[in-house]
Parts: sequence; C-alpha cells; structure tokens
Amino acid sequence: MTVPGHAAAPGIASGLITRAGDLVVGTIASVQAGTLTMRSVALGQVTVPLDQVRAIVLTPTRSAALASIAAIDGAELANGNFLAGKLDFINDEEVGIDSGKRVQRVKRDRVGLISFAGDASTPAEGHRLRLVGGDLIGGTIDSWDAEAVTVTTAHGRVALAPHQVAAVWNARSVVQPLTMVAPTVTHTPYFDEPQLIEIDRASATMPLAIAGARCEHGLRVAARQELTWQLNGTAQALVAVFAADPNAARAANAVVTVWAGDTLAQTIECKAGAEPTTLAIPLSGAKTLRLVIDFAKPARPGDGALIGWPTLLR
Repeated sequence: MTVPGHAAAPGIASGLITRAGDLVVGTIASVQAGTLTMRSVALGQVTVPLDQVRAIVLTPTRSAALASIAAIDGAELANGNFLAGKLDFINDEEVGIDSGKRVQRVKRDRVGLISFAGDASTPAEGHRLRLVGGDLIGGTIDSWDAEAVTVTTAHGRVALAPHQVAAVWNARSVVQPLTMVAPTVTHTPYFDEPQLIEIDRASATMPLAIAGARCEHGLRVAARQELTWQLNGTAQALVAVFAADPNAARAANAVVTVWAGDTLAQTIECKAGAEPTTLAIPLSGAKTLRLVIDFAKPARPGDGALIGWPTLLR
C-alpha cells in the first residue's frame, strides 16, 4: 500500500543498513566496543551490534548508489579510493580502519561509506515500511490511527506520525511479494542482445518506478522470457501493476500473458505512454504461475515490461 502524497526521499544524508535489510536514516554518533550508536530521525536513539550491520553511510548518498554494496570489509573514501580493513571505531572527528597491521585513522568527512563482509539475513515475517525520509524499516504494526502508527521493530517500539509513512506491505505472510519466491526462467533469443531480468526485492536501494510511482518490489523483464513459479495450489490470486518499460533504449512495448497452471488467465498489452494496468488474477488451485513476456508487433529490440508490486494472496 502506498500513501498518496507521501513520497520517499531519493537519497539519505547518512545512516546505516542492517543485515536484515533495514535502512535507518540518521547521524552515526559512535562505534566502539563492537556497538554502533546513532540518532535516528524516525526511531530516536538506536544501538546496533556491529555484527548486524551491512553498511554505514556517512555522507549524502542517492538511494540508487546503494544498490550494489560490496560484501567486503573496508571504507570508500571521498576521493574514490577504497581502504580495505575492518572498522575499529567512529567518533566525531575520525574513523579507524584496522588493516591487520595497524589502525589507520581517517578524517570522518573523508569517508563516504563503510562496508562489512558477510551475508544478508532473511527478513522476519511482519510488515515493511518505507518512510518519507528514506528509511526502510521492518517490524509489526501494532496500531494505525489518525494520530500515530505504532510499530514494534528490531530497534524498539516506536510511534510514527502518519505523514512519515510513504508505503507499507507484508514482508512474509499470507500476503507474499512474488519477488520473494525464486522463479524458473526460460530465455528465447530473438535479437542479438542480452536478456534482461531485474528483480527488486525492496532492499535499501532505489526501487522500480511505474508512471512516476515507486514500486517497493517488482520485476523488469525484457522480451522474450518466461518466468515460472511453483505454487502447489497454495495461492488464491496474483495482484500486480503491468506497464511498458519506460527505461528501455527506445519506446518499448510488450505483451504479457499470465498462466494459472495450463489455463490462460490474462493477456495484458503494455504500451509505451499508456496508463499502467492493475489486475487481480485468480490462481485458486493452480500448481504453477507462469508469466510470458513477449514482443509486441512489430517486435523491436528493447521491448519489455515492468511488473510492479506483484503479490501473491495465499
């Protein structure tokens, strides 16, 4: 669910990204003794064990630049250089990076981003909230009224003003983002160009956009490809927004067919410049869901579709 008129910021001034996928915007106060302390705009004072942190952002950064953070220990400096090593400390003036031989002290304003080795963890069941300040927070919504949205998060229980919330959705539940389920992909070469498939799983990065509206999870798929998900009869419907890909090299069109098992459930024509199509497609009893992204007529390189907010209702 998106909140009309509540657009999220395109970037952040500073903050942290946790291994569970939270993006918390605010000022990093310190890192010492394996613990990070920060002042969050939305959550107040936050304390996080350093082994739960995926990245620390210390300078203004656009969300799109956070799309590919390397899972290695080190600091990206303002001049573009990378200083390898484990984070030792952060204070008001300096950042300490332990190279293994010594701790190198760097002026804090020279450090853009600090990354950490290790894998991301799977978000817990519950809700995900994108805030207007750019935060992406996981937790459980306890109540929502005209005065406050009360959420229990990994960082404590917090009451947000309703105007702070840009979007909210279920992370893992009976309402399940399709992007959280791995598909089988079949490519059918047509033009001599790479086959594009991009899956945005609502990480702490810039999401897809359809007609100017952000989609916190979605698919960008070039023709011609087939994506198949195993459902085993557990899904009741697919809800999604379908549109032509506005980021293609030229005005792109596509035809998307949706198959519930062996039954053709829906055909959607995605035309450049046309309004997106929002559909709820029945899947009751279907063992598989198959999306076929095909060329429009005439077929052209770059044809493809965006599928925003694809969600299974179980």
